[in-house]
Amino acid sequence: MQRTAFHLDSMSFIKSSLRLLNLIVLREGEGKAFQSHRRGLSTYEALRAAVDDSLNGIQISPRDVAALQERGISRKILCKIFQMDSQVLRFDIAEVTAKLDALEQLGVDGKSIPRLLDRCPAVLKHDYSETFKPLLQQLENFGIGKQLIGRILTYNPRSLLRMNDTGVQIGAARLRDLVKFLLHHGLAISDVERILSRDPLLLVFTSQSKMQQIVEFLNQLGIDDVSISKIIRRYPSILTRNHDKSLRLKVDFLKSLGMDSQRLSKIVVRYPQMMGFSFEHKFKPTVAFLQNAGLKGDALVKVLLRAPQILGRSVDKSLLERLDFFSSLGFDTKSDRFATAMCITASLSLESLEARFNQLVQFGLSKSDVCKILKSQPQIFKQSQEDIQNKVEFLVKHMKHLVTTLPKAPVFLLYSLEQRTKPRNEVMSFLYSTKKLTKMYCWTTTMTMTEQRFNKIFVDAYPEVAAIYKSRKVKELNGLSELADSISVC
Repeated sequence: MQRTAFHLDSMSFIKSSLRLLNLIVLREGEGKAFQSHRRGLSTYEALRAAVDDSLNGIQISPRDVAALQERGISRKILCKIFQMDSQVLRFDIAEVTAKLDALEQLGVDGKSIPRLLDRCPAVLKHDYSETFKPLLQQLENFGIGKQLIGRILTYNPRSLLRMNDTGVQIGAARLRDLVKFLLHHGLAISDVERILSRDPLLLVFTSQSKMQQIVEFLNQLGIDDVSISKIIRRYPSILTRNHDKSLRLKVDFLKSLGMDSQRLSKIVVRYPQMMGFSFEHKFKPTVAFLQNAGLKGDALVKVLLRAPQILGRSVDKSLLERLDFFSSLGFDTKSDRFATAMCITASLSLESLEARFNQLVQFGLSKSDVCKILKSQPQIFKQSQEDIQNKVEFLVKHMKHLVTTLPKAPVFLLYSLEQRTKPRNEVMSFLYSTKKLTKMYCWTTTMTMTEQRFNKIFVDAYPEVAAIYKSRKVKELNGLSELADSISVC
């Protein structure tokens, strides 16, 4: 095997390269990551390749590394850049700094730049003032700030960076058509900025003709222009869908379940995101699951109208376990509350559901009462155990009521402790203790009545209470008087 010879005058370059590797690849894990980049090469060959890279002109010094670290760009990120695109490290520090400044001027938050470089080092290769000049000009024409480009780069950099000069020109034309289209359909400039920030791929995957076809398709469903504007705001990606192969397939399927045109248009307006769900992997298996659970015909249609997001759930073991769990609580699988409970808890584990149930039992409630509470307000499953603990403790310790009264008003566990429960309790405490009220009201009544009615009966008639309660300054009510010991328990 022929030995590889190094020239003596190359030793300084080799030492410089080794220093570079030591600066960038600091930890053993990162070193392994670097070596994995040179797959199939020995350690010696990997070192030679790194040396060759440095000899090809990498211009980065310890001082440069320190300067980049001050901007949050760690050695780990530099290592990743070196692996993914060593060409980036050929820029001198002045060029790199100028490009980082340009990114910030476009609206990329300085704190987001390290994460952006970690995801896509190629952002340092572009001269944004020139590359995206056509796009920036179109934004200016519509009165949209250039910071939109920065937001798109932050959330989806490759949607812009993969454009060549021709792509940018096409993107600029599509941007013009897209903005005109959105404004024509009742959206404000602020809506346009938000939509493009969230879904920049609209510039790539949509066109004037496709958008118009989508609108005509929605009109055929009986959806008016005002509702179409709402749909676009909620789910702009609908403009990228194939109206014939994707949207029509789902619509025809819903019609086959017995959903008439009026209900169909209602469900699309209410939850347009469902039009993006996979037909084969979401729509069909989920509907089959609900039908097997006992929901059929008009009952199934009502469930879908009440909780259309259930069409996006995956039918797996956890979904089947939840079905058994809710059945054990006494949920009628043909009811919309059952569907609502299934939707609300889809992201929760069975252990989490059981933990909420057991927590309420531990407070002293019977299992039948807990079932009644959870069946009445399945949203309670989404409350944290800490929130539930705080609300029950406040009911017992501060409001002086038995926990066994909770089944009379399960919705109490969903109310904000700071914005509703405490202010109302303090108002009632003050009115009772100062004898401004002689009639005793059940707590389930005062806590569950509408805000308008509570103000009319207990707040507006008492000027000393009105200003404090309406501003929610609960602490100013505290101490006026303590709740009378004689308050009856409902």
